[in-house]
Amino acid sequence: MTESGGSGSLVAASRPVAKPELSPTSLAFGSVTVGTTTAALALTLTNVGTASSNITKIEITGADAGDFAQTHTCGSSLAAGASCSISVTFEPTTSGARKATLIVSDDPPARTQRASLSGTGVTSGQCTPAGQQCPPQRPPCCPGTMCVFAGDRAFCEGVGTSENSSRGSLLFWVERGQNRVAGGGSMSRWERVHILCRAFGVS
Repeated sequence: MTESGGSGSLVAASRPVAKPELSPTSLAFGSVTVGTTTAALALTLTNVGTASSNITKIEITGADAGDFAQTHTCGSSLAAGASCSISVTFEPTTSGARKATLIVSDDPPARTQRASLSGTGVTSGQCTPAGQQCPPQRPPCCPGTMCVFAGDRAFCEGVGTSENSSRGSLLFWVERGQNRVAGGGSMSRWERVHILCRAFGVS
């Protein structure tokens, strides 16, 4: 406590306070084939306060917690102004929507920081998830992704990840058709339409 001027009033001195913040507050993994582990998505825990924060626990909870896993660089304490990272992966054990929550507990005072986790499990044959090579025929790329040309191959990627994704995908599928014709084969009307549909993410 400090005494102010001639008023005689007492004013509480400013005390250092820890204030950890988790960013972002949600991670969405999209559609993933059951039994396949995704690449890790990152969360950052930053202490924006003026005192050190004690990290007591980092865990994943919820009905589908077993489908998500985390590793982190956070120690038992986080100094004022410091940050650490938390990496989360998703491996669906069954098809359908899967959800969980990552919780970081700290003190003083006792509190939690939370990030929601979500993803959708799809069985083999339903669709091809992001990051995997486009199939030559059905199943198509999963919702929210499209076939994108990359060198001499093509992969299912998130819509809008490349300015030339539509053009590249079209070239890939046209080239596949031309190679087939050059080898003595032929393309049906359905296959020609399918080339254009696949190029623009329509199954």
